[in-house]
Amino acid sequence: ELETPTDKRIFVLAAALRAGYSIERLYELTKIDRWFLHKMKNITDHAVLLESYREEQSTMPPAVLTRAKQLGFSDKQVALAVLSTELAVRKMRRDLKILPVVKQIDTVAAEWPAQTNYLYLTYNGSEHDLPFREPHVMVIGSGVYRIGSSVEFDWCAVGCIQELRKMGFKTIMVNYNPETVSTDYDMCDRLYFDEISFEVVMDIYELENPEGVILSMGGQLPNNIAMALHRQQCRVLGTSPEAIDSAENRFKFSRLLDSIGISQPLWKELSDMEEIDVDAVACDGVVVAIAISEHVENAGVHSGDATLVTPPQDITPKTLERIKAIVHAIGQELQVTGPFNLQLIAKDDQLKVIECNVRVSRSFPFVSKTLGVDLVALASQVIMGEDVEPVGLMTGTGIVGVKVPQFSFSRLAGADVVLGVEMTSTGEVACFGENRCEAYLKAMLSTGFKIPKKNILLTIGSYKNKSELLPTVRTLENLGYKLYASLGTADFYTEHGIKVMAVDWHFEEADGSEAGARETQRSILDYLAENHFEMVINLSMRNSGGRRLSSFVTKGYRTRRLAVDYSVPLIIDIKCTKLFVEALGQIGAAPPLKMHVDCMTSQKLIRLPGLIDVHVHLREPGGTHKEDFASGTAAALAGGVTMVCAMPNTSPAVTDAASFTLAQKLAEAGARCDFALFLGASSENAGALGPLAGAAAGLKMYLNDTFSSLRMDDVSLWMEHFEQWPRHLPVVAHAERQTVAAVLMVAQLYQRPVHICHVARKEEILLIKAAKQKGVPVTCEVAPHHLFLCRDDLGRLGEGRAAVRPALGTRQDVEALWENMDTIDCFATDHAPHTLEEKQGREPPPGYPGLETMLPLLLTAVSEGRLTVEDIIQRLYENPRKIFGLPAQEDTYVEVDLEHEWIIPSHTAFSKARWTPFEGMKVKGTVRRVVLRGEVAYIDGQVLVPPGYGQDVKKWPLAAVLVPHAAPAKETVKVSGPRRAGPTGDGRFHLPPRIHRASDPGLPAEDAREKAGRKVMDTDPAVIQDSSFYPPGPFPRQASPQGVPHFQTSPLLHPLVGQHVLSVQQFSKGKVMASMFYEASTRTSSSFAAAMSRLGGSVLSFSEATSSVQKGESLADSVQTMCCYADVLVLRHPQPGAVEVRGAGGARPGSGGPWGGCRSGADPCPQITMVGDLKHGRTVHSLARLLTQYRVNLRYVTPPGLRMPPDITGFVASKGIKQEEFGSIEEALPDTDVLYMTRIQKERFQRPEEYQAVSG
Repeated sequence: ELETPTDKRIFVLAAALRAGYSIERLYELTKIDRWFLHKMKNITDHAVLLESYREEQSTMPPAVLTRAKQLGFSDKQVALAVLSTELAVRKMRRDLKILPVVKQIDTVAAEWPAQTNYLYLTYNGSEHDLPFREPHVMVIGSGVYRIGSSVEFDWCAVGCIQELRKMGFKTIMVNYNPETVSTDYDMCDRLYFDEISFEVVMDIYELENPEGVILSMGGQLPNNIAMALHRQQCRVLGTSPEAIDSAENRFKFSRLLDSIGISQPLWKELSDMEEIDVDAVACDGVVVAIAISEHVENAGVHSGDATLVTPPQDITPKTLERIKAIVHAIGQELQVTGPFNLQLIAKDDQLKVIECNVRVSRSFPFVSKTLGVDLVALASQVIMGEDVEPVGLMTGTGIVGVKVPQFSFSRLAGADVVLGVEMTSTGEVACFGENRCEAYLKAMLSTGFKIPKKNILLTIGSYKNKSELLPTVRTLENLGYKLYASLGTADFYTEHGIKVMAVDWHFEEADGSEAGARETQRSILDYLAENHFEMVINLSMRNSGGRRLSSFVTKGYRTRRLAVDYSVPLIIDIKCTKLFVEALGQIGAAPPLKMHVDCMTSQKLIRLPGLIDVHVHLREPGGTHKEDFASGTAAALAGGVTMVCAMPNTSPAVTDAASFTLAQKLAEAGARCDFALFLGASSENAGALGPLAGAAAGLKMYLNDTFSSLRMDDVSLWMEHFEQWPRHLPVVAHAERQTVAAVLMVAQLYQRPVHICHVARKEEILLIKAAKQKGVPVTCEVAPHHLFLCRDDLGRLGEGRAAVRPALGTRQDVEALWENMDTIDCFATDHAPHTLEEKQGREPPPGYPGLETMLPLLLTAVSEGRLTVEDIIQRLYENPRKIFGLPAQEDTYVEVDLEHEWIIPSHTAFSKARWTPFEGMKVKGTVRRVVLRGEVAYIDGQVLVPPGYGQDVKKWPLAAVLVPHAAPAKETVKVSGPRRAGPTGDGRFHLPPRIHRASDPGLPAEDAREKAGRKVMDTDPAVIQDSSFYPPGPFPRQASPQGVPHFQTSPLLHPLVGQHVLSVQQFSKGKVMASMFYEASTRTSSSFAAAMSRLGGSVLSFSEATSSVQKGESLADSVQTMCCYADVLVLRHPQPGAVEVRGAGGARPGSGGPWGGCRSGADPCPQITMVGDLKHGRTVHSLARLLTQYRVNLRYVTPPGLRMPPDITGFVASKGIKQEEFGSIEEALPDTDVLYMTRIQKERFQRPEEYQAVSG
């Protein structure tokens, strides 16, 4: 035993050393280096020394224990030597201050100070190599790699570490397998390369004092020490160790299942039932995610050796619902917080639970990657107390995953290839497919399994298996395979009409005793040795077993072993055989490559439609040194924009036919993406733009100061353009501050939509929001620089570069834009490039370049949760098309990488401006590829289409154009000349009176019925088609029958003028309230009576002096009587508890119990302070109880002896409301939002001196 190296030799060597063998003798026997033998002898000698202290442990010198720890004895091993317990040895060691120190792992030569985060504990040191200052979160790994614990648990532990670091926690990993140390050195802040045992983990815990320890990510080993850690007051995060013990202890778990009515299987039931694995995550017992995998093999095969399929393909809906119910029940019973795994067996919709592991399982990585939800990240968030969105039952992303085991039987001489409850696989492979067969065939090929081409050997033991495989064998025959079989198997399938060649075993003749006979008849051994068979299907009589080295040799064992030794593909499970043959029949020998399934990328790419920027300045003609159509549209493509709408403020401005034709020619020659051109409104061209309108994107009106000569201040000029411009085409206005209100009024007067450019301020967005709520057809856009920059950035940008119109807003303006994102219809760059020299000159022109940075900035907002991808599509594609009537671009899309993080450089690649205001900003998301009308226009930083590839979309056939939105075409009085003086000035808006009469519903310009009828008849079809875009106005109401003028009120702000609305007097109309006050009260009784009257009801007063109480009627009788007459009963009685015993008569919707009714209808406020007599004030008691329905803080200021009663404060505290007490009102007042005063009533005190003592 010493001469032959085996896994047992080390133990024999220890026994030999204890028996007195010399080092020389052992060297002669083992040939182990003498240095190692001396080290081993030191250990055995010290073990003998320790054993000498069995009788008197307390007399053991500290040096002996220190030496034992330096030699590597654990506390448990010392305890075994001295016949004590691990905890007793630990206590003795700590009392003697024999503690480990933390050292850093460094290079052997130690050329420089260690900088790594690799740490280990040792007793051969005097001080720690690093301090322990910051609290960490400690994660226990899976330990050494071995069968049953492998890289799957590393994936979970490292995934947990990564998620913790994302949440901002410092992390500690305890693990000691080489894989984690070598590849994940930068994953955590501290990595202890030490064994996972109670002693080591507790030592590290006491040194580091972490915030807590996560045990559920490292497999079974950490769970084994959970209770030991818990008993030493270790802070275990996640599921409690008691719950872990309840699941791990088979007897406790069995009783737990019995208590909640869940069945458990008998051992004999496992053989022919389907096994199901469930991986789940729960939070305080509430399950938030469930992933179900089904085993291909029947139950009884270890889950590590089984073939798993997810999402399940054969489980019925009824079984699925039952599985979910069981998972929820067990998760609730164990109060799981974090991951857990259930194993069940199913047959005929009947389910039984095998076991529950309150930790991650080896299938967590498989189901997470297949179903698209990172369960480890989710579990980590739950464990750390983060709020998570419930995922529910995970159904996947349209692909099926199959995991198959990888065995190493070829390296284990003599081992039988048998699957059982003991795990034997040394790895696994998972593959995806559109269906189970495709994924299974890919997975089998990935393990090195070779698809047979011609010859297959069948050796099937039981009659049941032969019968079950009959259709499968027939399929093999139909696929053209030549089938061989052992004698019994061949007879069975031949009888059923399948052509099978019988082959005898002849294993016992392998010595060559009958060589002549073997020459005439070849055996299975011969065929296997010659690699004649390309696959062997061997199903033994017994389905499973635990023997690895066969204690007796059977023909089946010899066949399996020879197949492994000769590298012949072998299948030993009936279910796997059926699935494999089914896959061969469906797919064939080589699964086809499918890009959407088989090709994966580390990039998270999504596809967007071609984006539309409705506001760009391309500076051509007249400013081509700043930008031209070629460079500007190249920048647009680089930013994911495939269509631009160019503004008219060029030189010359696009205001007439000649300039428009020039701009068209320049755009058609230089544009690389599609385009449309705006016409500019001026003081002279209102009547001349009609013939050009159909070819333009819209009419642009400059109403405020900007980089243009087209500004119009005269409102009458606006009106001319609103009147003359075709109603079905959009009007776009550059308007700021009060000008927004003015242009909205003009738009309302002419009943036509208007689009407000680059909204930048809080007052503007709130005005537009209010207008939309009133039904005004207004849309608006916001530029990225107004969403991501504010006045705080002026110092960074510099005065010249920061110039822009509208100017950058305050931080409050930016916050208002984000808060009112639903009001914003479009994003637009307002790309207004100027060269850096111009921006840094004496008179810097206003404007920023933005085409190449808009989409990355918006994608960054998506990653931060402030926007969604749908928001971007809506505001950069759908809404621009609807508002401006733009066509769809066929075969056009943009591919963006959502995960790529980069810093915006000092200038972008294509714009001539050569600078950007967003320089230095870190963004997440970039454009990878742009396809425009079927051609790749941009890819990874390169524009591939030439100038002139872009087309004028307004010249496309009308069938491709989306009809723009328009307001209802309503007939108005013709205004021939607004400058001409009217007969009488209305005085309100300095506009002609006929305009008011045509637009103000408050003025009787015409009969309401005629107006309503014409409005219905003349509605634009485009509005009916897309009426959901503009917010609808108020619901139709009956017009006021009185044709008298109303107060002079703007129709923009008050569309309800002249309409019947619901009155508050209708809420309680016809209702009766009975007021029963048995004690004097002014405020309480009057407040109820006044409220009921104002709500339209009536009050029936009850007087004790004139009621039947004088005849002896009881309170209960009086209440029952009044309930017959009244709908509402308000009762106040001086005797505490009288209301509770008043009898069962009458409805009781809201008795106040011993506290009075509350009159306060105030809105909830953060800090509510109550002052005065809080002991006797029943109204205050009721108010405190009522306020627990809201998120408030209660503060009390009371004299001594008049504090809020304990039952009230206890009730408020039970609702989670914070309460504070103050000695003076001055102390509480500064932080008070609502102050509630109640007086101290003299009649509440039995003696005057008591009242005087507290009244001050």
